[in-house]
Amino acid sequence: MSYDSVFVIGATGYIGGAVLHALLTNFPGKFKFTALVRNEKDFPALERLGVKCIKGSFETLDIIEHASAEADIVVNAANADALEIAQAVVKGMESRARAGKGPKPVLLHTSGTGVVADRANGAYTEYAKKEWNDASEEDIKSIDSFRPHRNVDLALFEAHSRGLISVHIIAPSTIVGAGDGPVRTLTQQVPYMVQTAVKNRTTYYVGPGTNVWRNVDIHDLEDLYVLVLKHALATAAEPNGSPYANFYFGSVNAHCWGDVARLIAPILYAKGLTDSPEAKSIELDKEPLLISTSINSVTKADRGLALGWKPMGRTLEEALQEDIDLTLAQL
Repeated sequence: MSYDSVFVIGATGYIGGAVLHALLTNFPGKFKFTALVRNEKDFPALERLGVKCIKGSFETLDIIEHASAEADIVVNAANADALEIAQAVVKGMESRARAGKGPKPVLLHTSGTGVVADRANGAYTEYAKKEWNDASEEDIKSIDSFRPHRNVDLALFEAHSRGLISVHIIAPSTIVGAGDGPVRTLTQQVPYMVQTAVKNRTTYYVGPGTNVWRNVDIHDLEDLYVLVLKHALATAAEPNGSPYANFYFGSVNAHCWGDVARLIAPILYAKGLTDSPEAKSIELDKEPLLISTSINSVTKADRGLALGWKPMGRTLEEALQEDIDLTLAQL
């Protein structure tokens, strides 16, 4: 049996919209696409792409479950911490599998490299010396259960182990560059720094600003989703193997958040939006919006590379001006 239908959750968002664009581009005419959309004003942007819109939100779990039961493939790019959404998706997909409606359902779920993050308050910690490699099943298996996103990932590992559906998880790092989606095209972490700087007329980093992350160009991330889906479809007929072998970090280059702030500061100052070309330290409790830029997350994407992923996009530094301009245009 062939795979014919795709249900996308988060299609109006930055990641989900970019993934939708990538699938439409790389699988022309192969799938019928359906998307969960909260606001009817966004319907035309998706319908122009040939996507059928279902009105619903992340809270309408019955709609999510039903739509998941009607699709061969589900792409979940909703909130990576929303366990109830993941549970509704799995419930619908497993009911489809039990009813024998087509091939084994495939789920592409979006997590994030925050799953290995610490609470560093802007410092480079002993914990940050560990590089988590997705090619090591032991690394993925040993991630602490209290980390962000982890409860959702664990539930999906269990679903994969039950064998009715094939679950593949992609965990992006800091994403850079304008997205290709039909609605939202702006990333998050760099814009948080820009928004905070404009509000306070000072560019801030948290604490000493020595904490480190990895980053990935949005177009490279799109390519990873396409590769993982192709791999998932090619292997879905086989009995499910280890769920930890289906986990992929979307990470390429390294950056330090204090350095990023020091690059942003003179750009905003030159535009007259801040009072100094220098970045300054601030405590996290004074600017909680900066929490995702205050922690360490050190990952290596060897599993995706083994699939043939060839990331060639821009670094955070190379995409910074674009991300700043796009952020300012939306303030």
